[in-house]
Amino acid sequence: MADHLCPPWAHVCHVLQSLEQRRANSVVTVDDDSGATLTGSQLVADVACLARGLEILCGVAPGDRVCIAALNSSAYVQWLLAVPAMGAILAPLNHRWSLGEAASAVQQVGATVLVVDAHMLPWWGKLRPLCPSLRLGVVVGVCDSSVHGWCQSGEHSSCPSEEHGSCRSKEHNSPLLPTLIPMNALIQAGRLAISEAGGIVQCRGVTTRHATPWPPATSTCPPAASSSFLHHLPLRSSPQQIALLCFTSGTTGTPKAAALSHTALITQSMAKMACAGYKHDDTFLHVAPLCHIGGISSLLAMLMACARNILVPRFLPHHLPRLLSLHRITALIAVPAMLTDLVGTCSGKQPGAPAPTFPLVRTLLVGGGAMSQSLQRQVEALFPCAQLMIAYGMTEAASSITFATLRDPAAAATCGSSPTPTSTASPASSPPPPPPPPPPPPPPPPPAASSSSSSPCFVGFPAPHVQVRIAPLPPEDPHPPRSHDNPHSPLPHPDLHSSLPPTDQSSPDHRNPSAHMPCPVVGEVLTRGPHVMGGYWGRPEETSAALSPDGWLHTGDMGWIDFSGQLWLLGRRKEMIKSGGENVFCAEVEEAVRAHPAVAAAAAAGVPDERMGEAVSVLLVLKPGWEWAGDGASCDGGDGNDGSATRAKRVSLTDLHAACQQHGLSRYKLPRVAVALPQGQSLPVTALGKVKRAAVRDAIVTAMQCGGQSARARL
Repeated sequence: MADHLCPPWAHVCHVLQSLEQRRANSVVTVDDDSGATLTGSQLVADVACLARGLEILCGVAPGDRVCIAALNSSAYVQWLLAVPAMGAILAPLNHRWSLGEAASAVQQVGATVLVVDAHMLPWWGKLRPLCPSLRLGVVVGVCDSSVHGWCQSGEHSSCPSEEHGSCRSKEHNSPLLPTLIPMNALIQAGRLAISEAGGIVQCRGVTTRHATPWPPATSTCPPAASSSFLHHLPLRSSPQQIALLCFTSGTTGTPKAAALSHTALITQSMAKMACAGYKHDDTFLHVAPLCHIGGISSLLAMLMACARNILVPRFLPHHLPRLLSLHRITALIAVPAMLTDLVGTCSGKQPGAPAPTFPLVRTLLVGGGAMSQSLQRQVEALFPCAQLMIAYGMTEAASSITFATLRDPAAAATCGSSPTPTSTASPASSPPPPPPPPPPPPPPPPPAASSSSSSPCFVGFPAPHVQVRIAPLPPEDPHPPRSHDNPHSPLPHPDLHSSLPPTDQSSPDHRNPSAHMPCPVVGEVLTRGPHVMGGYWGRPEETSAALSPDGWLHTGDMGWIDFSGQLWLLGRRKEMIKSGGENVFCAEVEEAVRAHPAVAAAAAAGVPDERMGEAVSVLLVLKPGWEWAGDGASCDGGDGNDGSATRAKRVSLTDLHAACQQHGLSRYKLPRVAVALPQGQSLPVTALGKVKRAAVRDAIVTAMQCGGQSARARL
């Protein structure tokens, strides 16, 4: 990898030096709910003090894991930087998980500290008995006096003596140390420790006497000013060490922790800056949760760009127009479900009145699934001046693998033409590829994976320093690809007369068309580069299955690369549903649905949905004596007094939801569509007994269209 992209001293906390130098007295983060703000120097100071407080009060050491369950806030930003600053590893938990999923994640990584905010505070009492590794909890946004067990008069909040950090076992067993500590106490303890080490406390600044060069003197980055907390950031990890454990679903639906290094996160952040063109004068709206890699990588990119960040605890569609106008937002990232809700909110504000527009937005990056053409047109109308981009990525690749610009008004204005969809990268990215040679005769279309209704999805060029290749599946592959089968595919092929390059070869960026380009073979998308995870934490077998010995990551997605190096997706090799930007695996839905006594067998699939991208749906086989009530009320059957002793018991979609939630399934994974097969029919399976997902999906769609035994719910 080139030195200019990821220097040898790469560390996620190096963004702090730019912030202090360029935005020392300018606001960097704003909490929309409380109005709290942090300037660059305040953020640097709090991160340094929090990192020191973690050591002296919590006994956290390099390599330890710290879990956080919280909504978006400036405090979340501080934790994202403070934990890796002192060499520990942060593992964000999805606040939408069920308690069982959260417990599984904490147990898997062996976290010793759990950070919660006021919203997630109940998790502390419930997770601690389930997770023996947890020793301490830290609460964010709650005053010291309201934290049970914290003694305001104790020495811990005002005198971080040396003994607290000198012996970890002694510190953890101390009867004076509470099990739940306010975050502010850690910051104050760290501040006092830093001042006692040779500094003079000046509000949120400190003048050091025993500073060490930071970054290392061998780096190309200039040293920080002497009156800075930067000198007290230990940065006890190398670029290749793990900074973040970001959870993604496994093949059985249980959370897996993708280990992402400092290099991976820095590479991804710089790629976003290059492709999306983020700048220091941007104001970014963080509606994507910071527990997801998309939210984290966007935050790091904006900090690296020294931009202003507006943090929103929850995505509420009816609040989004106010946020965009109030904070003068210029950039944001969203999933199609969010944009669908925004369009609906703006369209329904005043009947007959024109929908509002947001001309200040310059960049809108869409990830987490395909966007329909109709939605794209509506979004373009709401954001008339925005460069509209899509990104394809995954947690294991530290977020985005490819980027595509669907519309760039600035480029169109320069050329003197109206804005039209384009497949080129933004002006801030690498130079555009050379013009293609004269097109040869049209090649045959890429072979459809399993259905003639295949509809490819265009996702653009690989990001800088990201390699992408296509690996054809062997003939005996037990998991053939399924078609995308989405009538709302975002774009047609940009050049139906172009031929395509060989798909069993790879190059650093796939931007050099070859002279002789045969029709490709559709295969699995693989990616390699500094952005790829090191593996799944504690799961060597699954790591070996996902990563080849030479570093290629198997994405599980099917597609091909066209002659200009752009990636097209057909569908997923994995049996996964992508609903509203969240990954939902069929196996976990099926297991939860089968927990209901009426269900003999169940098969889950994703069906096209305008708002969610894909809707979680199930095809059911009911046990004898049960019948489907659709979305109506269930019935326990007759008692025989009215001559209906043999009347079947009834089960509804509402009953299935209750059983799934009792089983521990998260709300966003509940089936939105359920179809019951007539008595005597069974699920479509292969000769080996494997469920035919395409047939399941077709059966559900047919039942929905024909008004059969189906039920729908809006969650």
